[in-house]
Amino acid sequence: MAKKQTEYQRDIEALAMHYRGARDRLADRLHRLEAEVDTLRQAAIHDLRRAVTDVAQVRSELSIAIADAPEEWVKPRTRIYHAIRVGLRARPEKLVIADKTLTMQLIHERLPEAMEVVLIRVKPEPVMSAIKELDRETLTSIGIHVTPPTDEVVISDALTELEALLNTLLGDALSDDDGGAA
Repeated sequence: MAKKQTEYQRDIEALAMHYRGARDRLADRLHRLEAEVDTLRQAAIHDLRRAVTDVAQVRSELSIAIADAPEEWVKPRTRIYHAIRVGLRARPEKLVIADKTLTMQLIHERLPEAMEVVLIRVKPEPVMSAIKELDRETLTSIGIHVTPPTDEVVISDALTELEALLNTLLGDALSDDDGGAA
């Protein structure tokens, strides 16, 4: 036999039903909001992709224009136009090892004393800091090509650089203030 509900139980059941309705309305609103956000996200992604493509295209054009006139970038090497730093900077020479195994073998054959000077790590792997000290002829004999130093194009947002500097300075100033107050 079913037990008869008390007035208290009926009140609790009514409140639970009311609570269920409120939760369902909230869930419905959240689902509608998520659908709207997804729609906006899809529209924004399309626009952002187009903007990224535009930025890449204009950056490429700017880079080519700078690279095509190195004589314009002797002094000063970089300039700031419209808060964009542009110009050239020196890129140091680079040691290029096409085949590490062959280079290791050639070091063993042609530079046996290198084993004592630590041109090779225990791993075994060439130790670039020691290899940089060798002359060009020796480098070539062990399969290492040296690319000459060159200029590379510089394109950077000067405001971002300034903002990073300001954040560092402000952070230092704030930490100094905190240290003095403590």
